[in-house]
Parts: sequence; C-alpha cells; structure tokens
Amino acid sequence: MHLVAANVKSTWIEYVNLRNKSLACYLNDCPSVSHVDEVLPFGGKLPWQAMTIEGKREPILACREVSGGYTLDAHREVLKAVSFQVQAGECLSITGPSGSGKSALLRLLNRFDDPVQGEIRFRERPLQYYDPLELRRRIALVLQHPVMFHGTVRENLLRRPNGGQLSESTLVQALADVGLDRSFLDRNAMELSGGEKQRLSIARALLGEPEILLLDEPTSALDARSLHLVVDTITQLNRVKGLTLIVVTHQAELIHRLGGRVLFLEGGRIVREEGAELAARLLEEHG
Repeated sequence: MHLVAANVKSTWIEYVNLRNKSLACYLNDCPSVSHVDEVLPFGGKLPWQAMTIEGKREPILACREVSGGYTLDAHREVLKAVSFQVQAGECLSITGPSGSGKSALLRLLNRFDDPVQGEIRFRERPLQYYDPLELRRRIALVLQHPVMFHGTVRENLLRRPNGGQLSESTLVQALADVGLDRSFLDRNAMELSGGEKQRLSIARALLGEPEILLLDEPTSALDARSLHLVVDTITQLNRVKGLTLIVVTHQAELIHRLGGRVLFLEGGRIVREEGAELAARLLEEHG
C-alpha cells in the first residue's frame, strides 16, 4: 500500500508542477494520498482516473438506492430504489418503455430535481456539494429536442456563461468535434436540419468541457441520414475523446454502435442489465 501511495504522490506532484507550480507546496504538508482530492481545484482532472489508495478506480458517478424523480406528464414520482455506477470513460445506455423513468433519471443526474430518497455522488461527493451551475457544466445534458436561439451558429455557441471569451479556433474545434466545418459558424441556426441542430447542441455542451455528457433520446426525431451522422458523432466522443456518456434511447442501432452496458428500466426500477449486443438484439426482437 505504501508503494502505491508513493507512486500516486509522485504522479500528483508531477501533475501539479505542470498545471500550477504554486500548488506543489501543498503536498509537503499532505499526510496521506486521501487528501489529494482536497488540493485539486474544481474543474481540474487527475492524471489517473479517481485512483484510491489501493490503486483501484472509483466510479465517476454513482446512484445509491435513489427514489423520486417526476414524469413530465403526470407529475408523479417514478424511480424506485435505483442503484448503479459509471466509470470514467464508460458509455452507459438506458432503455425501457415510455414512462419508466429514463428522462426523470437524467434530470436527477443533472440536478434539475433532487431524489426523495437515496443519494447520487459525483467524484465521490454528493451532488448537493456542488454549485448547480458548475455541476451542469461538468455533467452536461443534451435534450431530445435541441433549443436554438435566433441568430447564427456562432451566436448560439456563445450563448453560455463567459461565452464571449471563447476564441474563433475554440468554436471551430467544437464544431469539428461533432462533424461540422467552420462554414457553419455564419449560418442561421434556425435553418439547420434536425441532425445539424442536434450536433450543434452537443457542440455547445462540449464548450463547457464536461466530464459526463447526458443525452436524452438524441436520435429519436431524425431521418436515417441524420441519425447515422449523430450516432457517428456520439461514438467518436466516447471512443476517441474518452468522454463519459450516459445515453437514454430506445433505438437498437444506437445501443449497438455505442457498446458498453445497457440498463433496462421498467416501472421505475432497473429490471435488467446486459451488454450492448444482446440488448440491441432484444430491442429489435421485442421493441
């Protein structure tokens, strides 16, 4: 254990020196590796993925016996004792019939609602620990029907806190990350296709440098060509960028392409967990 702690501390010192030399002095008084998370500034990323003193990874997000959440139509509590966890860089899909609590769960993870019972932890701290705006930047939610503002794509990308400070190259890169070229910057956002609006919505979320991206039925309202483009975008974000994804969907193709684990929600409870290949086959067979 001491060897692991020494290695972790050495890695941390190297990271701090590169990121902010003024922070390195804190470790001189740090009695144990468990204090590292207290030194790390908000928004920073460790050079390992939430390593414990034993050298194991901790989940980036964990739900523990969570009940509550509300349906949009009936305003009734829907989730019942939901427990699961997600590792950094993982892709988790959530599927199930309408009204089973999928979107309600995403709203809890983004803290638009709070659980009635149970707890949700992000990087080992309860969601209530974080400022809501900071939390929603780090755990970004992309809605099923993207909201566009009147104006150009550039103006839409800048409609966020501190948006005016973003450079042209940053905006161009955000578009490139979702498969759109820089010519889109001066296009009217209201005139984009459904698939282009969805990808712009994802690009807008990426500008906040989220650690987790929540996607609520991202392909449900798209034609076949747009669907393929959005699926390509989402899979690349996970496999190339290493972004942690939690995706609500009922579409077998998206689940199959994303891979990873799939949770089946029914009546507000997790009734099954499968790998993506089997889950996609079950959805194709039974809907």
